[in-house]
Amino acid sequence: MDTPSVERPRRGNSKERVLRAAGYLFSRQGYAATSVDEIATRAQASPSSIYWHFKGGKEDILVAVLEQAAQTYMRRLANQVQSGGTMLEKIDIFLADVRQQVEEQPDTLRLIMQIALERSHADSGVRTRIQNIYRAYRAAMVEEMRKLVPDEETRRLERSAFLVVGLLEGIFLQWQLDSEDVDIDGALQLLRVLIYRQYAGRNVRIPPLPNVRPSSPLAASVPPEQDEPAAEALASAEEALAAARVNSGPVFAAE
Repeated sequence: MDTPSVERPRRGNSKERVLRAAGYLFSRQGYAATSVDEIATRAQASPSSIYWHFKGGKEDILVAVLEQAAQTYMRRLANQVQSGGTMLEKIDIFLADVRQQVEEQPDTLRLIMQIALERSHADSGVRTRIQNIYRAYRAAMVEEMRKLVPDEETRRLERSAFLVVGLLEGIFLQWQLDSEDVDIDGALQLLRVLIYRQYAGRNVRIPPLPNVRPSSPLAASVPPEQDEPAAEALASAEEALAAARVNSGPVFAAE
């Protein structure tokens, strides 16, 4: 009895095309509803060539899609942030990039959030990789903040990173569910005000965020006398996080 041979991938049936196809399908119909055959069809590749690239099948593809998306994003964002001088300039670069990602690449953001909910509890390997993605994201934010506020306590920087990531994901999720009613630019501008007031004080004038449409709240300059409650709101949030840490032990711990 002949043993079936495994087809090696032909030119054009590249690993990158498989990853792009899988990322597209996973983000739109979910991991469970996507088959290897569908991925192969969209990537114009044979199933056997996919298994040649990804020995673990669909699970292996999933992990590769998540890791590639995270690595690409972190690398590009790090390069962009390096062009900023002050911490506030870096914040603006970061938030402008977030706005661009939401508009131009929502599929990747949806994918990571969907897989985090759909697969992280079912598979420890996927859970570990998702944890690593978020930990690397928060650690990169902490490292950038530490360069500019070296005297700040590490735990406070970690709480700030945790809070910013949570707020951004919540804003994105609500915008995806109801883009007509959710003012994503207004929400990002409020977050920007909170961060500016926290690290630059209440007397700083917040300039318009460059390269956004004129009608966007992000295009408005915020004078010092406006939005004073923003700093108080952030202080209250940090106090709540600190209290939660004391009451819940290791939940917010970095260990």
